[in-house]
Order: sequence, then C-alpha cells, then structure tokens
Amino acid sequence: MVDKYYTPELAEFHEGFEFESYNNMDWHWKKDSSGWKKLVYDKQTYMTYPLSHIKGALGISWARVKYLDQEDIESLGFISDRPYNGEFRASALMRWDGKEETLKLSYNEKNNFISMRLDCNYGEEHLFQGILKNKSELKQVLKQIGYE
Repeated sequence: MVDKYYTPELAEFHEGFEFESYNNMDWHWKKDSSGWKKLVYDKQTYMTYPLSHIKGALGISWARVKYLDQEDIESLGFISDRPYNGEFRASALMRWDGKEETLKLSYNEKNNFISMRLDCNYGEEHLFQGILKNKSELKQVLKQIGYE
C-alpha cells in the first residue's frame, strides 16, 4: 500500500468512527506534532459539528483515516502468528456456542482483503471475507460476529 491515509467519504461516519482532523478545524481532541488530531465520531461530536460541517472539511481534505494495519489489528486483542511482511495471520480467543474458540484472521495490506474463520472442535467456520479499509470497519465486523 502506497498511502497510509485516505480521505473518508461522508457515508463512512458513524458512532465510533475513528479519524483524524487537521488543526484548522476547531476540534478539542488530542493533537500530534504534525497538526493532525485523533478523533472518534460520537454523539458529542455530532452535536458540536454536524455532518454538514464535516462534509465541508472533507472537501478540503481536513479529515483523513488511517488504512487498517497490523498495529490496529493487534490493538483489538489479536496476536500475530507470523512476522509481518505485508500479509500476515493473527489469532484471538472468543466465546462461540458457550466455548472458548480461536478466531483466526488473515490480512493482506496491499489490497485490504481480510478473512476471519473460527477454528472450533467441529472444523473451521468461515465468518467473514472481504475488504476492510480501516479499524472502525474491522470493529463493526467483529461486533457482528460476536467478538467483543
């Protein structure tokens, strides 16, 4: 992957969406030395800055989202099964049918393709295959499959 960040579409914004904003927008969250601040879109953000305000910011590239990477996946409780080289596998434990099973994840950073399967006592259960661009999308899918 060439770029580490992309400009999000307005439709991507939802409760819990993680993004960064350039300091010209008067947000009050943590700012790093580059002038970009890490933000999470939530009810308070919406009350202060409605989507119409964010739409204007997107038009002038004052908002960006980091593409999904190994660090994001590991921050959600996954442990790398092999060294990172642009494509990697990771695993985490999750409750499934009342038992603790291993959730296996494969991720290709070049095309953002991710697959998740459950390694359980009766074999493998494929839970998801598709393209996920960022950590917020991964968190949504993990919630949908029951990983908390």
